[in-house]
Amino acid sequence: MANKAQKNQKTKQTTINWSVIILYIAVAEAVGFISNRLCGDVKGFYQNLSLPPFAPAGWFFGVAWLFLYALMAGIVGWIHQNPAFKDKRARIIDLYWGQLFLNFCWSPIFFRYQDFMMATIIIAALIFLNYCLTVLIGRLNKKMGCWTWVYLLWLFFAAYLTLGVMNLN
Repeated sequence: MANKAQKNQKTKQTTINWSVIILYIAVAEAVGFISNRLCGDVKGFYQNLSLPPFAPAGWFFGVAWLFLYALMAGIVGWIHQNPAFKDKRARIIDLYWGQLFLNFCWSPIFFRYQDFMMATIIIAALIFLNYCLTVLIGRLNKKMGCWTWVYLLWLFFAAYLTLGVMNLN
């Protein structure tokens, strides 16, 4: 009887509350949407830039960011409710909100204000915060840590594009 109670307790602890994950994703997507609205004419501005090699078509960014915001928010939403991560949870969540805020700031600074140097500084800070997130999450859960590399690699590519635009324009 005791073993059954312990098994039920374990199962209860690992149950995922999808509403928490969906809330994290909804907030992240809203942050991305609002940031984009503050940018002005992104499409027209992007089309008139001299771009570095391998720069994707403008439509690709919306798709990529939609996926990446959902990916990172889903991971952090999962960590938020998982008791196994109790000791590191607050640190991870703080880093996540910090990087989301910087991500929110990057688009208007790059597109509306065309301050490429500040955008480069912000993306460097984003890379640092997300590297810290990747290390922390990877130590807690290898699979989730691997998924965070997707976002980190995208940020390195975004930094390449930001530096390229800064140098070419």
